[in-house]
Amino acid sequence: MPGRDAVEFQQLFEPLYRQCHALARRLVGNDMQAEAAATEAMARAYARWTRVRSLPHPEGWVLRMTGELAAEALDHDDRAASELGRAVAGLAPQLRDAVVLRYLTALDVDEVALVLRMTPEAVRAAVHEGLAQLRLRVAGGAANVFA
Repeated sequence: MPGRDAVEFQQLFEPLYRQCHALARRLVGNDMQAEAAATEAMARAYARWTRVRSLPHPEGWVLRMTGELAAEALDHDDRAASELGRAVAGLAPQLRDAVVLRYLTALDVDEVALVLRMTPEAVRAAVHEGLAQLRLRVAGGAANVFA
């Protein structure tokens, strides 16, 4: 990666890494797996930085990747996962991405639409459906963390 690109990525890295780690921690329930998911997402972004930086919302791409990697980790070993993490990981990918980006990273609907290349209306519908499924999956209505 040329020097200017490396500097640009470095400026983005530290604050975004903390956000990725926090997102993964909420899903997987432990620091070791969260660190692995956040680090892998950042490594993938770095390897594809020329393409990723040209996206409408590069940070969203990295956050989405973190959510996907955390969900994959839960598919392989969910012993340490939170109940919420298991429920989110069980959603269909489009619903999971919309819910994770909207509520676990606090992107607004328009930003989520940019990241997922959907219309804002489609994002709202996916989030609505994803939250409905989470409320059914999470015991005791704990999905109210998304309210």
